[in-house]
Order: sequence, then C-alpha cells, then structure tokens
Amino acid sequence: MKIAITGTPGTGKTVAAEGLRRKGFEVMSVEQIIESHGIEKEYDEASDSYLVDTEELQRIPLEGNTLFIEGHLSHYTDVDVIVVLRCHPAVLRERLLERGYSEKKLTENVMAEILDVILVESLIRGKKVYEINTTGVSAEDVVGKLVGITEGITDGLSPGRVDWSEEMTSWD
Repeated sequence: MKIAITGTPGTGKTVAAEGLRRKGFEVMSVEQIIESHGIEKEYDEASDSYLVDTEELQRIPLEGNTLFIEGHLSHYTDVDVIVVLRCHPAVLRERLLERGYSEKKLTENVMAEILDVILVESLIRGKKVYEINTTGVSAEDVVGKLVGITEGITDGLSPGRVDWSEEMTSWD
C-alpha cells in the first residue's frame, strides 16, 4: 500500500513523517521524487514557489511495500490512499508566521486550508481519501492514525468532517 500524506503547509506532514520513520516505516518526501526525476520547473515570483508538472508527477512509478509519501503535492503521486492533514486556520497562521512566511503567502495558504483546496484536489484523483484534523492533537496520535490506516482502521477519518468555512469571514 502506498499512502500520500498531504495538506496545506504547516498542518504537520513533516512531523508525522518523522514519527513514522522512528516506527520503522519507509517515508519519502515528494520533494525527493520531484528532484530525482527533474520535474521541478522554474521559480514563480508571483506564488513565491517552484512550479511542478503534476501530470508528470502522477506518472512516476513508486516502488516498495508500505510506503508513505509526504509533502503538499504528494496527492499527485502514484499512491493507493491519500491522507489530508488539516489544521485550524488560526493555528496554521501562527505556524506559518513562525516559519517567516510573507503576509501574502501566509494568507494564500490559510485561505487554501479554509477552502479545502488540497482535500478537493485529492478527491478529484479518485483514490481512497482520509482526513485527519491535527489541531490540538499530539504528533504521536497523528502517527497512530496513519499507522491505523495501514491496518484498515479508518473510523472517523472520512473526508468532509473538517469544516473551516465559518472562518472565512475572519480572513476577508
């Protein structure tokens, strides 16, 4: 089984990946895949990020048994299951401020979280999708839920349970 761990920047993907590695799971970052296959495109000043050919990313075969792919574009990789990590917009904002995000990039990412952008992109892929709200949840508990998915334990993780739409008025 190949599982993507995706979500808006700041939702806990990297921390979860570190916890999975400590438990002995193979975890690869989507950035490693992008770099090793040379599909990163030019830097886009407007979005303050590098452009990636997501169609090409989908065509790259992934090898290994239970393999987690971590990164905010991992839902575009050749996986069986997609897990979208979510975080309350106010908490996410603080995390991104700590990372030094510009106000523009911070607002763009918080709005993407409020509008379920990555969840919708994941659902469009036609794969099995689960959703984990990481707000106020320990990294250990998030890792436990991810391990549970590998064992078929998915109660309470169906997509659509997290709804930040009431936060929209706070960010206009």
